[in-house]
Amino acid sequence: MLTTNQYISPALTAWLLVPVAVLVAGRLAYASVRWLRADAETRVSLGQARRIRRTWKRLAPMADLAVKDSTPAGLEHLNTDGKPVQPKIRIPRITARADEFGVTVTANTLPRVGLEAWQDAADDLRNGWGMTRVKITQPKPGQITARGFRREPLDALVPSPLLGADGTLAVQPGSLTTADDVLFAWDEDGQRIRFNLAKSAHGLIAGVTRSGKSITVNTLLAYASLMRDVQLVVIDPNLAAAAPWWRTAHKVCASTHPDEASDALAWVREEMDRREKLFWSARTDRITTFSEELPLLLVVIDEVANYTRHSDRKARERFEAQLLAIASQGAKFGVRLWLITQKPSADVLSTAMRTNLWRSARRTVRCRRASRSPPSATFAPPCGCARSTCPPKRAGRSAKRCARPDSRSATCPSAPTT
Repeated sequence: MLTTNQYISPALTAWLLVPVAVLVAGRLAYASVRWLRADAETRVSLGQARRIRRTWKRLAPMADLAVKDSTPAGLEHLNTDGKPVQPKIRIPRITARADEFGVTVTANTLPRVGLEAWQDAADDLRNGWGMTRVKITQPKPGQITARGFRREPLDALVPSPLLGADGTLAVQPGSLTTADDVLFAWDEDGQRIRFNLAKSAHGLIAGVTRSGKSITVNTLLAYASLMRDVQLVVIDPNLAAAAPWWRTAHKVCASTHPDEASDALAWVREEMDRREKLFWSARTDRITTFSEELPLLLVVIDEVANYTRHSDRKARERFEAQLLAIASQGAKFGVRLWLITQKPSADVLSTAMRTNLWRSARRTVRCRRASRSPPSATFAPPCGCARSTCPPKRAGRSAKRCARPDSRSATCPSAPTT
């Protein structure tokens, strides 16, 4: 009788093992490079991801995420020894991906182990994985995503991509354009919130005192100041938003009276009238591309309620008329209006004004319910997370869209041009 060694020579065995060795070496190289390139927080998450994969076969049955399969498979149908077929335990197959905030586990569904079963097991998964929070979603049929958080993204201080490790400017002025996206903030899941000034419309930033509005608007102004095809018009009665951008803004208004703010808005209206003539020559109904000769106008008004609630009724009405004209017609002329306020309400902005903002992109800065530890703003800008206190009601953790615009904003005296 011939043995196996007579059929497979040692040389052939070595050649058969080469692909296996290459796959193992490639996997080890990928894991090593991933570890070396990761920061300290991501390395902790990588360790947790390995532990999740290693202990999953034991944790899944304990969390009721496994099913018994009593159906004979394959050659088990030919069983003639009279012994009953033992049921098999089926558990979902998983993949684990680590990041700086935690681990994202993707799994397939099984009969009776769907979205509801995973949601019921969320507490067991949180304790078994050593997470502070687990969020269960179903992005598509047959697939479950369990996002485990070691730390809350809104409690983390995340450095701005505009700055280097030593705090110096990492992006040269004029190197950005309106074609580049603005990294505006992070949401409660640690996902980056981006938007494009050229493709967006007007916006609103709302939130209670010390909830992160100033950091958020400063992030917006920082990106805009580095764009060579953007001109800034900043209206701020307390100079909270305008102070760092006095030299980079095209116009700055620091007056608390609505008339001076109206003068700044009137300049924007004149520019809109001038650009209207371009529609005929370009045969278009809106401006979609910008340059240094035809820049995008970014109008930022902080504390807009300072003007819409001013005691001078006639001056207030003149300001509101200019504001409404820009909000309703400015987008197609390349004007982007951003308002900053505490609480969007009807007594701050008229119904017509809120209607125009309702059709545009708006972001709301809110904070978590107050607790023993200092809560953090749910809308974390790229340069860090602002600390704040939250009113007992209407508290939220996520960056939500705001149903109505409001503001506490500013005024505009004659401003320096650059």
